[in-house]
Amino acid sequence: MPVWVSGNLSVQRIHGVNGEFSVGKLDCEIGVLNIKDPYLDQFETGVYAGRFALSKVFSHGYAARTGCFIVETRALIDECIIYSDEPDSVDVNIALEEVDPLVSDPPPAPAAPQLPRAPAKQKQSAVPAPSGTGIPTASDLFGQSAAVAQADPMEELFGELWPLGGIVKLDPTTIRSDPVGHRARVRYLTDHGYVFRASTQSYHRD
Repeated sequence: MPVWVSGNLSVQRIHGVNGEFSVGKLDCEIGVLNIKDPYLDQFETGVYAGRFALSKVFSHGYAARTGCFIVETRALIDECIIYSDEPDSVDVNIALEEVDPLVSDPPPAPAAPQLPRAPAKQKQSAVPAPSGTGIPTASDLFGQSAAVAQADPMEELFGELWPLGGIVKLDPTTIRSDPVGHRARVRYLTDHGYVFRASTQSYHRD
């Protein structure tokens, strides 16, 4: 069961080899906790006051680029209530390790996809053309697998959210299960004029 705490979440936006990502520190009543989680990729640099549901607090160690081995106290945020969409300014020299979570804690490799079997050969020598067009479609010629191959990549990325409306709220359950896809969705939204509003945890196109 998550534990709710009140505090200030300091977020820093970093440019990494795999694109932009965010890391943070949560200053709350149980201490100062490091937050290195895809959950933060939606947030811009700033200090966000609010209440935070912590699902896990744990020690984590990793080798830094300087050769040192660092052990820090981390936390996972399941959800939060942010009081304002306008964060306070954050010190640019905040002590946050600039290690991309996708590099230090890579997601598990996905299972190898099952390739569709080739469709059974048809006995007839000619492919019937659909009525009204005179031109057979890819599905007529090669079966259903060809039609799937022509799917819109944006629909595959956003799922049922596509096509996007003026307000977009990403599914929080996919943030940790698909961190690479989550980062791609965040990048697409910010590149296409959407602004993240922390108080509602949603993107708005102004």
